[in-house]
Amino acid sequence: MTTNPPTGGQPPSPNQGPGDDQPTYGQPTYGQPEYGPPVWGSTDVVGGQAAQRPAGGNRAFVPWIIGLVVLLVIGGGAFAVRAALGGGGDQPAAALPAGAVAYGRIDLDPAGAQKIAALRLADKFPGFAEATGITDPEVDLRERLWELIQADEASVADIDYQTDIEPWLGSRAALAYVPPEGDAAPETGVVVALQVTDQDAAAEGLEKLMAASASAGESGEPAGVAFVADYALIAINQGAADAFAAAAETSSLADAEGFQQDMAALGEEGVASFWMSKDVYALIAEASGEGLAASGVSPSLFSAQGNLAMALRFDESYLEVAVAVTEAELPEPEGDAGSDLMVGLPESTLLAVSTTYGSEYVDQAWSQLQELGAPDGVDLDAQVEGFEQQTGLSLPEDIATLLGDGFAIAVDREGIDGLAGMAGLADMRIGALFDADPAAAGAVIDKLVAAAGGAIELEVVESDGVLAVSPDAAYAAELTGGSLGESEAFQNAVPEAGGADFAMFFNMDALETSSLYADSVTGDIRANLDVISAIGMSGTFEDGVGRASLRVVVGE
Repeated sequence: MTTNPPTGGQPPSPNQGPGDDQPTYGQPTYGQPEYGPPVWGSTDVVGGQAAQRPAGGNRAFVPWIIGLVVLLVIGGGAFAVRAALGGGGDQPAAALPAGAVAYGRIDLDPAGAQKIAALRLADKFPGFAEATGITDPEVDLRERLWELIQADEASVADIDYQTDIEPWLGSRAALAYVPPEGDAAPETGVVVALQVTDQDAAAEGLEKLMAASASAGESGEPAGVAFVADYALIAINQGAADAFAAAAETSSLADAEGFQQDMAALGEEGVASFWMSKDVYALIAEASGEGLAASGVSPSLFSAQGNLAMALRFDESYLEVAVAVTEAELPEPEGDAGSDLMVGLPESTLLAVSTTYGSEYVDQAWSQLQELGAPDGVDLDAQVEGFEQQTGLSLPEDIATLLGDGFAIAVDREGIDGLAGMAGLADMRIGALFDADPAAAGAVIDKLVAAAGGAIELEVVESDGVLAVSPDAAYAAELTGGSLGESEAFQNAVPEAGGADFAMFFNMDALETSSLYADSVTGDIRANLDVISAIGMSGTFEDGVGRASLRVVVGE
């Protein structure tokens, strides 16, 4: 619902006194309007009933508000399987202004499968129960964590969790940044959204917390609290909190088209998520003053990376960090065999990376390098010319020729025990695959060997238009036609590897069979690392949207 603002004009600015002008919040790009929000004690509290303005310093509120967010992040129900397995109600984005350019969220009431998977995954680690105290799936850690906060923050020692916090603290929280307009200090744009189950109890509990902080001798303008539906918005002062609430009622972040598109590209938001608009880079450039300009780095170089969205998800077999990037000005790979190269590696592979970002990416990277320029006093063109004369290579043409439509690099588990000493490097089995024109790429490899002056010898094997290269002739022959892609650990770690534009795979199971691992990792650390089967990453970039997945796979 939307309420009419009380008479008397704007509330004080977050960094101004009464009688100064109130700046508006939000970025012009989002079209955020000006507003005159209600104040504490009026009958026009946005989204709920009126509450009395709490007392206390805004600097004092920081420790306990961080503590409350921590309670939500790792407390009550983080791994608890309660009777209600399905998430319900609005996410914090529905209570935050559309003008936000950054947003981080924690949700301890997601889909029931997520909570069950998180608990079962965590239980596989021997040190989990000891580190967290969770031995009962119904345990609520929030009270224990609050006791830790009290031990470190004397001002809230008399706050009782059962009566002052537990009755109103919900399962979701978020931190957002809304760029303040005018001359307002950057910190006035920070807002925390806490889900509450009872507005009256929340107002009373927050008032008590702020009063406790004020009694500890903290000075400064009181922190502010305003309510939007099932959320308490906490900001640097009351004017800011009311402004954020009014802006959210007018147009929320959840309603912003750009935010919706980015989160749709991300998919399931999981237990925690993060979003950042590419507009943040311009704010960073502005805040850095002449520093960024002096470095020669253009803000457009960063904003070209696009908008960023991330999510933390759980499955019974792995933990996943998913990433989506939109509106990025990056080249789309033209090849289609990058991760297919990885799929065909030997099952004994310890580490592998693969990408279809070949020659076209080299061209862009080289252009960016020239745009950035060299450090003062360094003639970049002269340096490149000198290198070309010494090696016989042509830059960047030869690099682009070698990488072609994609490449993969692999390290086998055989021989890694020798890493305990530098002498053992010669025993390692390492190789590369190049999806490139065999004759042209082979000529570049010959140049590299010649430039090394006989220090290295490389065996080159061609198979179906792909070059396999390794110092070990036998390993070069094994680099294609393998069965790595058929292993369960690989399939869990690198989903849809055959269609990925880039991928990475680290075989923890293979490492754990080595004497290098056995001799250097012991005790509790080893017991917990032994649970990890593999680590993988994969991603695609298509139609201006990049998607990536980082997974930590856990065995039985």
